[in-house]
Amino acid sequence: MAGEICIKLTTSGLTVKALLLNTNRTQRWNGSSMVAISSVADSAWATGMISCTEQTTSDGTGTKTYVGTFPSSLSAGEYIVQFYSGASPVPGDNSVGTQTIDTRVTAGAGSTAYTIAIQTGVALPVASVACWVSTDESGTNVVAGTEYTNAQGEVTFNLNTGTYWLWRYLASYSFGTNPYEFTVD
Repeated sequence: MAGEICIKLTTSGLTVKALLLNTNRTQRWNGSSMVAISSVADSAWATGMISCTEQTTSDGTGTKTYVGTFPSSLSAGEYIVQFYSGASPVPGDNSVGTQTIDTRVTAGAGSTAYTIAIQTGVALPVASVACWVSTDESGTNVVAGTEYTNAQGEVTFNLNTGTYWLWRYLASYSFGTNPYEFTVD
């Protein structure tokens, strides 16, 4: 399940790490597998935390994107990603955000890999946008997603030739036209 996890923060120069938890918060990623969570948040919790690197671009508002690599050996499923910052972040430090990621959902079953770039009005990439595709404007027939844009603001779906609608969601962000109609040739 390789991929990226991203968080946008208004402060640059931070050390940011992410802790992966199962949805009922009874297990955490230890670097090689999901293990039971101990009742004490100590330095052992730092094992398996994902380091997030600050990207060099901003969205024009001073917001920076911090990106980490989702473990490729992690089983498909739904996970909670808790982000922390600090000199050497461990759980219990400054929590800077939480996301829920579902890795069970596919990028679609079509024969064409179709990449879409999500950008701000000044052509800067927007990372961590939840995107899904439907064959109808009302969104009742979803054929791909939910997938998240990477640090370059790109998301790829496997689609057949036809007309589709792209749905986008990012907390505190407004998309001009949502859904957005596009055609795969």
